[in-house]
Amino acid sequence: MIRRPIISAILILLPIVIVTVIEYTSRKFRVSPEITRKLVHITLGIVATLGFIEGPIWLYVFIVSILALFIAISFRKKLLSSINGVKRPTYGEVFLPIGILAPLVLVSHTPYIYVASILILTLADSGAGLTVYLLNKNKKTIAGSLVFFAIASVVIILCTNSPLLMAMGVALGVTVVERFSPFGSDNLTVPLAATALMLLFKI
Repeated sequence: MIRRPIISAILILLPIVIVTVIEYTSRKFRVSPEITRKLVHITLGIVATLGFIEGPIWLYVFIVSILALFIAISFRKKLLSSINGVKRPTYGEVFLPIGILAPLVLVSHTPYIYVASILILTLADSGAGLTVYLLNKNKKTIAGSLVFFAIASVVIILCTNSPLLMAMGVALGVTVVERFSPFGSDNLTVPLAATALMLLFKI
């Protein structure tokens, strides 16, 4: 049963609306695809988190599945320059919806771990990517990894109330995974690694 059908309907439509608005803005003002990709990444991650909190779980899976279909069509047809316009080889937009859903298999009964994993993917990964862009680099950097580590540590502490050292240990492990995940696969490996490590540390 859907508790608040209007909010649920908004959450279903919001991802497509967000991508459409960012695409229009990108074309009109010629914003770098590296920036618009991260904006899409952040906003969709936040919407996904809100959708998970709102529930029910079947509706959440449905919303993300619609997003996956939308992205797959865009990727194949090269419809969205704001997402598909980067010069470097990446399949991050394809991995993103898979990475959002995959941890559910492991933590369906521990929602705070799932939320932490998705926020790490949303905020820490985007922060690292924007750092690389601002430094005018074409590959992952130590500065980007430090930003990822710092944001991931804060997210884990806030979402799980973990001790500082434990949160930093998990964040360090996820940072290493992100650093060595090529071609945008970190959109899948980061939430899975974050989930697995938090379960391993019994957070």
